[in-house]
Amino acid sequence: MKNIQTHLDAFRPVIAYEQNLGRNTLTSLRVTFFVLFVSCLITIIVTEQITGDYSSALLGSAMIFFALWLEQTLLYFYHNSFYFKGFDSIIGSGTKDASGISYEVAKIILSNERDITAGFVQSELGLETIIRCGLSAESIAAFTAANRIFLKADTVPLTQAQTTSVYDLGSYIYMYDLHFKQWLNENAVTHATYLGALQFVVKNYTRQKNKSRWWGRDQLSLHTGLGRNLANGIPYELERFTYSVIDHDGTNEQDSAVASQVKIIQKIEQVLAKNRQANILLIAESSKAALDILSYVQTRVSTARGLNALAGLHFSVLDYIRLLATYTEKHDLENELTIMFDQAALSGTQVVIIPNFSHFIAEAALCQVNVPELIAPYLALPTLHIIGIDTPHNFHKVLHQLHSFTGRFEEILLEPTNLGDTVAILEPIALRQEKRRGVIFTYSAITSIAEHADRNLTVGTMPERAIDFIHEIAQLAAKQGTVLITENFIDEVISNKTGIPLGSITPAEKDRLLNLENLLHERVVGQERAVHAIASTMRRARVSIERADKPIGSFLFLGGTGVGKTETAKALADTFFGDETKMIRFDMSEFSANHTLQYLIGDGNGTGSLTDALIEHPYSVLLLDEFEKAAESVKDLFLQILDEGYFTSTHGTKVNARNTIIIATSNAGGDLIYKTSVTRQSLPSLDADIIAHIIETGVFKPELINRFDNTIIYEPLDHDQLQQVAKIMIGDLTKRVTDQGYNLLVTPHLISLLVDKSNDPHSGGRKITRIIQDVLEEKIATKIISGEVKRGGYLHLDVADFTTDELLF
Repeated sequence: MKNIQTHLDAFRPVIAYEQNLGRNTLTSLRVTFFVLFVSCLITIIVTEQITGDYSSALLGSAMIFFALWLEQTLLYFYHNSFYFKGFDSIIGSGTKDASGISYEVAKIILSNERDITAGFVQSELGLETIIRCGLSAESIAAFTAANRIFLKADTVPLTQAQTTSVYDLGSYIYMYDLHFKQWLNENAVTHATYLGALQFVVKNYTRQKNKSRWWGRDQLSLHTGLGRNLANGIPYELERFTYSVIDHDGTNEQDSAVASQVKIIQKIEQVLAKNRQANILLIAESSKAALDILSYVQTRVSTARGLNALAGLHFSVLDYIRLLATYTEKHDLENELTIMFDQAALSGTQVVIIPNFSHFIAEAALCQVNVPELIAPYLALPTLHIIGIDTPHNFHKVLHQLHSFTGRFEEILLEPTNLGDTVAILEPIALRQEKRRGVIFTYSAITSIAEHADRNLTVGTMPERAIDFIHEIAQLAAKQGTVLITENFIDEVISNKTGIPLGSITPAEKDRLLNLENLLHERVVGQERAVHAIASTMRRARVSIERADKPIGSFLFLGGTGVGKTETAKALADTFFGDETKMIRFDMSEFSANHTLQYLIGDGNGTGSLTDALIEHPYSVLLLDEFEKAAESVKDLFLQILDEGYFTSTHGTKVNARNTIIIATSNAGGDLIYKTSVTRQSLPSLDADIIAHIIETGVFKPELINRFDNTIIYEPLDHDQLQQVAKIMIGDLTKRVTDQGYNLLVTPHLISLLVDKSNDPHSGGRKITRIIQDVLEEKIATKIISGEVKRGGYLHLDVADFTTDELLF
């Protein structure tokens, strides 16, 4: 097998030539000699016209400059033959095998044939790649100076059937230079991050290099004929109420937004090229995303990169809001629409785009204008194309009902971008922001922006919110003077936005996570297995081991009344989100009928209580009390939420629940749990039996139980645990009394008596709560009102302070 070494000799002279002069210098020399040659010719002509003679020395100088220009031009062509060697293969436009090496690969290897890894990391592309991995120049210098086994040029094989690129070389170095791989791993650079950064750098360099190859077909296609756009104008009436699709948004980022939509673009062009009924219903969550796609199609058509059948087409967006504001009467609106479409059809070059199609139909109907009926005759014309844009929700609610009308359109669904597509969209935007703001994005920062925009940001649709977020990050970094934007910087911004702990674990957070059981036990008595299971799940969530397309954590708490299920939810909200109020509570007994599903997700009159709660408080604990009482349709809703991390409201809005901890509590199986704990005193081996019993009785479907991260059984509280519960409650009461300016002391004897009288395994801690409220709080209130104790004084409560009747409960 041939290796890279066999191709290096051919590159040596041309690379040495560039290293001595530089490609920019060569270009400057060529331009300078040409300008001098032309200047001499002009001087000769002017001199001859004025004096009738010219200097032979001037003519000789012109010939010398011409010779030098010709020599530099030939050298330029010679250099290009190597500089662009295999370039078509690298960009994927080559039609035949092109085994060999690229100019950049040869340049890297020839800089250090004995140690190609050092040559790579010290090269322009290699250095940028390593920096975008988050490593510093000092770290690179330390690596190259360290003792290690060198990877030599003659060991590198050629890529078969295509030109070996810098990406191929960088991939090979990672695979076979163990010191290089270890160095990256020690600096927390994963294989995926390294290859992503390498591809990002090489792709950007290749794009810039391609622009300098002006003779390439893709570059020449950008320059249109002088008369192409003058051949067909836009009809006057259409121009009054439309604007070019290219002008729909000033962000100039449509090229990025369509990076992953090649199939959609091809489908749109194919439909528009049909002879009849070449109309499209473009269904997308975001009108902007749809218009970005159509803007890109217009650019392709204008630069002769689209299908030949589409040459000369103008894509115009109907400003129907201005149209409806101008014509409010039925006759006037119908007349204007008819004239507009008549002129557009007569032109034969118009594509009319109607955003929010169903809304336009509904608004026109208020003027008693039937838009489907009016447009229908034009849909069969080969000289006019109509593209309607609508959301999936509105399409199914309105347009899908108009079967005969929508049947004349080709339906094209614009799918939401996945993570890889979003990263590809963000890459060129990151480069533009770097140039504008003077910052540098690491590759892991770009991927982190895409991930957080998808999971942790809830306003807007993807990829628009990722694009907005990268703009925000660049602006914030520039304002703070941060040059290198890393993943940790992104995590810090998101943490400040959401309150969710992200990024590197601080020593304080480390202690909190490792001692999460103890922190929960400050409020939750007993339930050792339950607390440990919750803490384990939350630790996994913190280090992102859990799936990202689900809620942060989800639990089904099973057990009788008063065993600490709700208190655990409060403690978890306080511990994880920093505030007990970060808990949304729903009493599921209020949603026991199937029709109550609309109260959660909305109906024609409202948005729904669950929709509102998650939009207003996206980072919280969602507590579903008495979950077993919910209707089956409601349980099915949470089946989707637990599995996918979101649901779709009645109004078609995707509601994100991936930033919540979902806790469903249930008394189902409470009697069986109590009986087993009394008779056998051990629940671990009986968990499966209890869950099986709940499934057999039809309370929960097995697929619903399996969607929870953990199904946790809460055991009945014994006497000692009730004693701890009482102390916690009295401690809370003492704090409230102290806040009012009094001092409270409750004797252990009284606490024991209250616990003995409230020791009901079936009611757990609920009864002690009621007794403290009815007995202690009542006595304290009486003493304060009667003036028996003054502010700053002591409220000392013992058994002797109560009558027999007061202790009868």
